[in-house]
This record gives sequence, structure tokens and C-alpha cells, in this order.
Amino acid sequence: MAAAPDAETIAKAIVAEMRASGHALWIDPEIHAEQHKVIPSTLAFVEEMKTERKEREARRQRVTERIAGSVILSVIALLVTLLGAGALAWARSKFSIGN
Repeated sequence: MAAAPDAETIAKAIVAEMRASGHALWIDPEIHAEQHKVIPSTLAFVEEMKTERKEREARRQRVTERIAGSVILSVIALLVTLLGAGALAWARSKFSIGN
């Protein structure tokens, strides 16, 4: 009977087989550390983009409110003008002004 291999020998055999068959991708620790340095800058960029989007939406909302306010004021001015013209026409006919 052959002697049973120890755990370290089995682990090394498994790692060697995985490397040989291409089932495992072994990353260099320096490359891995570099990848982690990129993550915070990416997250900061995403947060900046979210902030800009919120500011842009708020600006658009303010512009929309200003346009709506201008339209409402224009309608009110038109109604006042029409009422004033009607009142003036009625006063001219009632009091015979300008005939």
C-alpha cells in the first residue's frame, strides 16, 4: 500500500493542475492592488455625475417654473386688457363719450 499524501502535496497538485488546464486565473498581487486603486476614483466620478444630474434637474425645474409663471402672468395681463377694453367700450356707449 502506498503512503497517503499530505494536505500540502494535494493542494500543490490541485493548483498545478488548475494552472495547467487554464481553470484558474492567477493575478499578480501588484496588479490586484492597482485595480483596487482605480475603484475609489471610479466611485468618486460616479458620485460627481449623480451630483451634476441632480443640479441639472433642479435647474430644469426652476426654468419650467419660470416659464409657467410667465405664461400665467401673460394670461392674466390678456384678461385684464380684454376686460379693460370691454369696460371702456361699455362706458363709451353708456355715457356717449367720443360721439
